[in-house]
Amino acid sequence: MVRRLVWVALLSAAACSEVSRGEPGSTSTFYRPTGIGVYAGKLVVASSNADLLYDSDTGGSVISVDPAVVAADPTRAGLVGGIDIESFAGEMAIADPADPRGAEFQCADLPGPLALVPVRGADVLYPISLAPNAAPSCDGCAIDLSGHAFADAFSVGVACSPGIARVYVGFLRGLASSAWISQIDLLRGGEVKSNVFGQGQMRSFAYDSSLERLYAAQAGGIHWVDLVEDCDFSLSEVEGGCHGGVMALPAGLEAHYIALSRADAPGSARRLYVLARVFDAQAAATIGIRPGDVDGYLLVNDIEVDLTGIPRLNLVKPPIRVGYGPIALALLPGRTGMRDVVAALTVDDPALLLFDDDNDASVVIARDVVGTNATGHPWLGGSPFGLAVDPVPAAGMARVYVSSFGDNYVTPIDVPLADIEGTQVPPAGGFRRILGGM
Repeated sequence: MVRRLVWVALLSAAACSEVSRGEPGSTSTFYRPTGIGVYAGKLVVASSNADLLYDSDTGGSVISVDPAVVAADPTRAGLVGGIDIESFAGEMAIADPADPRGAEFQCADLPGPLALVPVRGADVLYPISLAPNAAPSCDGCAIDLSGHAFADAFSVGVACSPGIARVYVGFLRGLASSAWISQIDLLRGGEVKSNVFGQGQMRSFAYDSSLERLYAAQAGGIHWVDLVEDCDFSLSEVEGGCHGGVMALPAGLEAHYIALSRADAPGSARRLYVLARVFDAQAAATIGIRPGDVDGYLLVNDIEVDLTGIPRLNLVKPPIRVGYGPIALALLPGRTGMRDVVAALTVDDPALLLFDDDNDASVVIARDVVGTNATGHPWLGGSPFGLAVDPVPAAGMARVYVSSFGDNYVTPIDVPLADIEGTQVPPAGGFRRILGGM
């Protein structure tokens, strides 16, 4: 289903271009939202205009909303601001000089916070400035990522530490199925360097600032690249570029999304959470091509270093079933002296899994759980796609957001960090009525 969502937009573009309105996208309602983020308590949403209802060049948008306003009065939109961008937005990352999660996540040398949105329709990256109230702005800010060997910029990650503010973008297509990553150095005027890392799509990134090491999820495993001593990202290791390698997964598992545990989480090893697709490896070997998925799992791994200094994955818990179509993964705010709570989203079996790595508790919020939803629509909506977490908990509650690509609204979910089994889905009617009106 993920591949279908990714590629159907291109097919739809061709089919719908003749009937497109030719109008800029709405800057007050979500339409086919993909990437979402949170800054200063505000929800920031990228709409993709994936079926070209609006103009191709200006039909996408980035909109900021104040959830507190909507919660207090569902008749109000809570709109903070919005801008138009090109169509076919991908995922979103937030780079914040004062990230409340601490120095490990702070791009301290940036002049201000940014919402980073790659757009596969044009192969550009939008580093969108966010005002103190999270209102977005962009005056010719798009950075060109186009290349002859790769296309369809989609996934995005951020590497932050003192003196470092870099963005990493993965592409959905590469020449001969090659897997490409572009590095954009925000402290060097948006300097772009690209390199190929095996085959298949690069779908997710995680950065360990203590080691200056980038991890990237890709079909063949988890690529790691040491970015020390300002190595040249565009060169191979034998050419004097960055040192790296691959941490393999067991046969039949294909990494799609990753999240790195907090640096201060208990344990002697850093953990890497991997959201993986499952396929029949034996059938693939027999027929010579990869068959369809049979399931999806969350894998809890320690990153261990062997005698040669090479990192390897050690699966420390039985795989946790999440269902078909893994689409997003995120960590909730940390708890002192405890391991992380992980949120995993699936699109084919529409559901959000919350997993507490400290006590192995889990909660599943499914699309078909109606509860007290005032709109009568199921929680999470059709084709849940984007996942974001407010880095600042309130009264012991973490706020998680899930965007619906199919139904154009966002579901807020409150998770008690002390006991995730008490998770609540607040009435989301305001989000849909006011901001998903297509």
